[in-house]
Amino acid sequence: MLDSGAPPTRPSIQRSDRHQTLAAASLHAFAALVALATCGCLRPIVPSVDASRPSFVSVSVPSSGGGDAHDLLVGVTEVTRGQWRDVMGTEPYGSDCDDCPVRMVSWYDAAAFANALSQREGLSACYQLSDCSEAPPYQRSAPGRAYSHETGLYCATVESVGPSCSGYRLPNRAEWDAYGGVSALHQSRRRAHRYANAAGPTPRRVTVVATRLPNEHGIYDTLGNVEEWLDVEVPPFDEVHRFRRHLTQQRWFLAAGTCFRSDLRDLRPNYFVRDAGSWGRDCHGFRVVRTAPPAS
Repeated sequence: MLDSGAPPTRPSIQRSDRHQTLAAASLHAFAALVALATCGCLRPIVPSVDASRPSFVSVSVPSSGGGDAHDLLVGVTEVTRGQWRDVMGTEPYGSDCDDCPVRMVSWYDAAAFANALSQREGLSACYQLSDCSEAPPYQRSAPGRAYSHETGLYCATVESVGPSCSGYRLPNRAEWDAYGGVSALHQSRRRAHRYANAAGPTPRRVTVVATRLPNEHGIYDTLGNVEEWLDVEVPPFDEVHRFRRHLTQQRWFLAAGTCFRSDLRDLRPNYFVRDAGSWGRDCHGFRVVRTAPPAS
């Protein structure tokens, strides 16, 4: 005879097991998502571009500072680690994903990449680099380098051809001004994270290029992700740390575009960083451009 007063226990245990299983699965999925976001490996949630090779869009550059108006082919994305490996044949710094921007590169590294890409496509090199030496990759704990971000290529002699060159190069100030902004952010920064990987609710790490929305020219990551070296030489700082005084004898350049560490208030196209060309901070990357050939 059944004891009608004994409560059924098995159904409640089954429900508890099922809930625990679902909770564990949800926690595992969330942990995996956080891990992907942290390593910068999340794939684009906007229409993706082929980041395996450089692609370009045309932008009109008005005459400025004595320079003639011209059409400019601008890299749709910042140069990636995969593109660096393909063109230079060397392993880039760090462990970011292949479609993440290459970083911790000196200005001379960026110029050498532009020359190598030009040579591969049968175009004229835009830089003459001589008296060059190579510094080891930056390591924070390396003896004698605690106050230095010198890394990669350094060249004592540099000649830049400029916009008259047919090959690939770094943009000048007028060219950056023509394509570097995001008009959607002129009135409000409330949507800034839709266009720029910068400091905020997301982890402070580089992400896959073209993860955010492009600007009005169809160019990705002009703000955020990494700062981009420009072909703009500037005077060094008047005062530098005593361990860095030798840098005042070197050439200094501008980098533009802010990076993944930047605050939202700095997300503007006229925000620039001045650094020695031999430095390769973790925010230093680049984008290549090319003067559009005349129409045939």
